[in-house]
Amino acid sequence: MEMIIAAGIIVSSVVTVIALGIVTVRGGRESEYRIVGANLAREGIEYFRNIRDSNWLQGNLWNAGITNGAYKIEFNGSGWTSAACPNIEDEGCRLYINTSGIYNFSDNTGTPTQFYRQVTVSDWPPAKKIRSEVLWKEKGGTRNIIIDEDLTEWR
Repeated sequence: MEMIIAAGIIVSSVVTVIALGIVTVRGGRESEYRIVGANLAREGIEYFRNIRDSNWLQGNLWNAGITNGAYKIEFNGSGWTSAACPNIEDEGCRLYINTSGIYNFSDNTGTPTQFYRQVTVSDWPPAKKIRSEVLWKEKGGTRNIIIDEDLTEWR
């Protein structure tokens, strides 16, 4: 009888440790995806901030080149590019990661990721509203991060 009780205690302890390990690994993966998603969304905002700041430095109107629409943006190794991205869940808005660890859209030879990004620009007088959304599919559900920024002429 004592042997059965001892075996039950040992088995329940082992099961608890294994379950705790699984939850820890899953939580770590979720945290990793959130961090990557937040950084990709922030990068989408920084693209348009950079255009605005460059306009100021060159003496142009602050919003020159910041036109309304939905975009996918990427750094292609030598500079930034943008293209239309009307629906964030389209395959054209999926991000790939290349061998250098850079996320992009156009390098289809890279490894496809679970991340999709869309940056939308709209008028919000006297500013431009920039919304950068990154979504990913995880555990049968869809997660997303949205960052909103109001770009103004303020220096």
